[in-house]
Formats: sequence, C-alpha cells, structure tokens
Amino acid sequence: MEWGTISEWVAAISEFLAVCVALFLPYMNERREQKRKLRNLRISIKNMGEEAIAGDKVALRTLDMVLIISFLNSTGAANEKVAVTGRKIIELIKHCQHKIALIIRRRLRKSER
Repeated sequence: MEWGTISEWVAAISEFLAVCVALFLPYMNERREQKRKLRNLRISIKNMGEEAIAGDKVALRTLDMVLIISFLNSTGAANEKVAVTGRKIIELIKHCQHKIALIIRRRLRKSER
C-alpha cells in the first residue's frame, strides 16, 4: 500500500477542511441571525416598555402587538422567554395604570364632597 505524495495529502486535507467549512458555515450564520433577532427584540421591548411606563398608550399597544407576533414567530426557547417576560411587563403596566386610575377617582370623589 502506497501512502502517496505530499501534494496528494495536502489536497485531501484541503478538501476535507472545505467540506467541514461548507457544512458548518450555514449553522454559524443561522446562529448569528438568531442572536441578532433576540437582541433586537430585547431592545424593542425595553424602549417600548419605557415609553409605555411613561404613559404612552400607543407604545403599550405596539408593544403588545410586537410580543404577540414574536411569540407566534419564535424559533427558540430564548425568544419565548423574552416574549413571556415582555407580557409580564405589559400586565404590570396595565395593573399599575388601573390602580392609579382608582386612586385618581377616589381623590376626585373626595374633592367633590
């Protein structure tokens, strides 16, 4: 059995490495894309959440829609976790707004007396 020349070995190793890169590159690109989408979702939730906390009702509705769409379109556990956390933020904001509205109504009733 002959081992072959060095040039044949170099060519074989090069072909093997090319196949490895060809198989691994799509996985890396997909992973990078998922990380980018998750980062953008977190930034969107943070920004819209801050606006909603400040009292912007449009931001609250927009945040609600973004979370619904992202949950339905989620491709991984991390995206679902972020969407669920965002839903909790919305529930807290709505709960706080409801309590504030009750306090204002009570104060208005007291001032009317």
